[in-house]
Amino acid sequence: MRTAALLCLPCPVTEENVIKGVVIGLLVVVENVMEPLPAFYNDVALVIEEEVVMCHMSDIPNAFLNLMGMVYALNLDYPKELKFTFEVIQRLFIGVGSDSCTTRVHSLKTKLLR
Repeated sequence: MRTAALLCLPCPVTEENVIKGVVIGLLVVVENVMEPLPAFYNDVALVIEEEVVMCHMSDIPNAFLNLMGMVYALNLDYPKELKFTFEVIQRLFIGVGSDSCTTRVHSLKTKLLR
């Protein structure tokens, strides 16, 4: 469930069950859960520590950038399982702290720039 919420994949269960155990993620509410990537969604919300902290976001990219901003502003730790994913997004794609990458992220950066 946590991965589905973070990856913005629709999940055919109630909201309470989806956010249970979610440390950080996006919750996308859709009507037709049979579509792998729905063209229309009812709501996009930010979830931090099993609580919806913001909802009615305009779209998924905007919600994701707000999520990264909340993590940065509140100085939250990245989830252990997704530490390097979030570090790549922060340091390589957003450019915050790009000069102090871990060796894994620096190696990926070097490979991407070849």
